[in-house]
Amino acid sequence: LSLEHLTKLLFALPLLDWMLFDEKGTVKLYNAFISQIVPIFYGVFAFFRAIIWPNNYLNGGSLYPYLFLDPHSPWFWPGLAIVFLSLLGFSTLIFFLNSVFSNKYSKWRE
Repeated sequence: LSLEHLTKLLFALPLLDWMLFDEKGTVKLYNAFISQIVPIFYGVFAFFRAIIWPNNYLNGGSLYPYLFLDPHSPWFWPGLAIVFLSLLGFSTLIFFLNSVFSNKYSKWRE
């Protein structure tokens, strides 16, 4: 087994555990929005990191870990919007998958 296969397996095990054994249908839609707090704080820290430590360059020789966080980049605002909306969309998708796996949308049968 290579390291790449092992990392895929380590990702699949908790997902499989969640799909088979955890209680589903308890997640509310507002959790998709609340889950954006950590990525927002990370983005704010990564942005202000260049201001707080102006001579501390990263491995690629940039002050910013991502190109779209550089305020002089043309991808600054579009990149922020794309990343935020994709993370919000992924969180919302997970919410709906949780609801589908719990049979929340099935009709009552008599």
